[in-house]
Amino acid sequence: MEFDAKVEACLVEARQGFNEDCEPTLTEDGTSGAYIIRNSAGAVAVFKPIDEEPFAPNNPRGMKGLFGSETCRAGVKSGESTLREVAAYLIDHNGFSGVPATSLV
Repeated sequence: MEFDAKVEACLVEARQGFNEDCEPTLTEDGTSGAYIIRNSAGAVAVFKPIDEEPFAPNNPRGMKGLFGSETCRAGVKSGESTLREVAAYLIDHNGFSGVPATSLV
């Protein structure tokens, strides 16, 4: 799969943070496991493990369940939010809706 320039830059910055032993930090808000990682230059990337979505097996906020469980949003099952976020970015042509650079890695 080929990445666009925004996604590639974000992946490079996240990789730099991991290589520099910068620790990811769980966000204060939200219902899933969303983590912020910075590199030594201060660049920021956010990543959200699919198995830490609301009502997924490894949710760090106590909202655990099996993949495919009902979530906080009617009609959205655990494990689907990640795919929906990637799809939203892919169909946001020319940044019309301002969806942040998103990729599934």
